[in-house]
Amino acid sequence: MKFRKAKQDDKEEILALYQSLIGTPYCAWGNGYPGEQEFDYDMKRNALFCMENEDGEIIGTITVDEDPQVEALTCWSKTLQPSAELSRLGVRTDMQNQGIARQLLQHGMKELKKQGEIREFPISVLFAEVKLRLSIGWRRRKLSGSIPAAAR
Repeated sequence: MKFRKAKQDDKEEILALYQSLIGTPYCAWGNGYPGEQEFDYDMKRNALFCMENEDGEIIGTITVDEDPQVEALTCWSKTLQPSAELSRLGVRTDMQNQGIARQLLQHGMKELKKQGEIREFPISVLFAEVKLRLSIGWRRRKLSGSIPAAAR
């Protein structure tokens, strides 16, 4: 499997992956989200990454970026800035439960590290991801998770 930056040519395949996940267990997406607008926004910021299998098919995606919108939230602690976001994590349904999401998160954390000296970042839980977080080495610790050794 190969982790790489998404390309404009991947648009149709990534949008189809997003849509295929809507309505599946633990997926909070719906009503056209994520769609073309999010794809274009992520591509403009060079924030969209994907995992492809040996046949070159996209089997998972993740968005990796600093997020000034999160920092602007009044509930956000200034001590957690600069913030970074790993979002729009999705794995093709026939490839789930094989560690792909864990790999995407690990690669995403490595990418954040490349972009700057982000060693800790807040974790926001939108759906049941506790098992996944624990499997990549995160432990409950205040509001942030450290980058596990495997992602360094």
